Amino acid sequence: GMITVEITMMHWQGLTDLSPASYTPLALVNSDPAGFTVRADSPYKSVKEVLDAAKANPGKMKASGTGQGGIWHLALARLLNDLKIPQTTIPWVPSNGAAPAMQDLVAGGVDVVTCSLPEARALIEAGKAKPLAVRDDKGAALLPNGPTRQQANGVYSVVAAWRGIAAPKG
Repeated sequence: GMITVEITMMHWQGLTDLSPASYTPLALVNSDPAGFTVRADSPYKSVKEVLDAAKANPGKMKASGTGQGGIWHLALARLLNDLKIPQTTIPWVPSNGAAPAMQDLVAGGVDVVTCSLPEARALIEAGKAKPLAVRDDKGAALLPNGPTRQQANGVYSVVAAWRGIAAPKG
């Protein structure tokens, strides 16, 4: 059957006894790296500018993209951890997924969304949101001249949502 990145997280949250060890992976269907997106009218032109502003005013800037502990929350947490920035610098606002998080971004409820660029595509193409980076080792079609996460802040780590085909263990 189909499995997703969440199988690697749900057992840590006590939601299931299933874990990656419960399956035999057969194929990767796709992988969507995390993006770093702000409102189109945001004054920030780079991830560094966002992080500098957040460090200057800890707790004032908010981010979203998924529920607490979901893949897009982990993307932000990993970025902050890699740069030794306290997690409380940019508080996470849980949402029911990327679509509601992007709507909240456009409405001004949050300042950053870390979902994949394909999930943010409609609002990017509508001119309501602008991607600043993609968390991958190569660029993205929605950000052809934009930086990868390593180019944006000197930290290399790929964070992506993935979907795959797996069978029960063995």
